[in-house]
Amino acid sequence: MHVAAVLECLYDYSGLKFDFRSVHEKDHRNKSLNQYSGKVSGKDFAKMRSSIENWGCEYLLADVISRNFGGYKKKIISYIEELHNKDILSRSSKSHCIVSGVYSNRGRNFVERSNALVFGSQGKKVKNSKEHIKYPDICILVVNSHRKNVGIFEEVEGKKGGQMRKEKYWEGKGGEYNAFGIGFENNGEKDNFYGTVNPPNEMEKLVLLFQGGRNVIRDFHRVTHVFTSLFDKGPGDWISTHIPGLQQPLELIEYAWEKPLPQTLALIRGEMNLISAEEQVELISEGVPDEIITPDAFGPRSSLRI
Repeated sequence: MHVAAVLECLYDYSGLKFDFRSVHEKDHRNKSLNQYSGKVSGKDFAKMRSSIENWGCEYLLADVISRNFGGYKKKIISYIEELHNKDILSRSSKSHCIVSGVYSNRGRNFVERSNALVFGSQGKKVKNSKEHIKYPDICILVVNSHRKNVGIFEEVEGKKGGQMRKEKYWEGKGGEYNAFGIGFENNGEKDNFYGTVNPPNEMEKLVLLFQGGRNVIRDFHRVTHVFTSLFDKGPGDWISTHIPGLQQPLELIEYAWEKPLPQTLALIRGEMNLISAEEQVELISEGVPDEIITPDAFGPRSSLRI
């Protein structure tokens, strides 16, 4: 999960100094990590590490929500239904969380093409609301068989989530349809924070904050340091780094070092019984209807200590 989030950020996020697509301007879908490392050194990656620790959390949290780790997806949707007195889910509903911000290549295509309704917009379609939803970071797409699909947009803060508790944080975010914020903070509290904030002239927001000292964000930051070593020394030395729970994806990356990056992502996701990252990244960008990306492709639910 952590390794895949770093790789997806490199592949999909256009705001990075050395993102995968800009380094390989032509035929990026067929380029490997080996080819990327020939152009981007460990020092180059280190310059991006702070940005990846922040923006990569969008991919990490989208994965956490999609797989309903800790029951967070159901909790979030349930709280939003209660907060706004709206029914979002039906018995036949399926849902998936994607990165949707304007700097995400797949997110930008999703916003430009999706017919789902924007939650809180009084019936506006995603593709007709681009100016209002181009900045929210992730979207929970609820797919219904007997009524319109719904996109619930939200903001992510990878490092300074505590700012979301304040009304001032939401000023100038360009997200009047932001339904909630999710992020990490480290203020010494032991329990995660659920609360609401009500900025002027916008819908009331649900705020969920994970405490930064917990396992997920700590391990994610450790993984970004491992990638610095990877691009300095190659996968042989990198694989000797022992981080609990990450040995399998590290071995998979060593195995797929010379394969196209979408295949590497698909391999990692496939080993976790998830829809392949190649599908997840490419289906939307190629204009395939977002309705086909559903949780049926996801493996059994797991627990996550956050």
